[in-house]
Amino acid sequence: MKKYVALITAFILLFTGVFLATALPVSAQVPPLQNEAIPDNLSNYGEARTGASAAFYLVFIWRALIFVGGLMVIIYFILAAFEWITANGEASKISSARNKMTGAIAGFIVLSALFVLLEFLGGLFGFDVLSPTIPTPTQAPVNPGTFI
Repeated sequence: MKKYVALITAFILLFTGVFLATALPVSAQVPPLQNEAIPDNLSNYGEARTGASAAFYLVFIWRALIFVGGLMVIIYFILAAFEWITANGEASKISSARNKMTGAIAGFIVLSALFVLLEFLGGLFGFDVLSPTIPTPTQAPVNPGTFI
């Protein structure tokens, strides 16, 4: 019986020693956690203070809306073409499909004109609308805990 108690005690001491040796904190410097889904320029407090991240959001939303608009134009055009194909010669269905195709083409023209207009205004005034740069003050505080 004493052998078993001694064996169990030795096992517990060995397990406790290994556990404590591996659980001790290391003195290595651990980098801060960074969410990989968030771009670096959105987690920078200095850029948030100057408004660069707000400009990034606006450009991101604008690009997303243009993408969704272009996707809707394509889908709407394909659905109108399918409606035309399945009209079986009925004038009302063909007219409805033609109107939908005309609307899709008009939407594409509006999206293209908006893109060209922004590029033209950016070239005319000397700034890039699609990737804006926000001027920052030279003496801006770096500490994110201070409020201006």
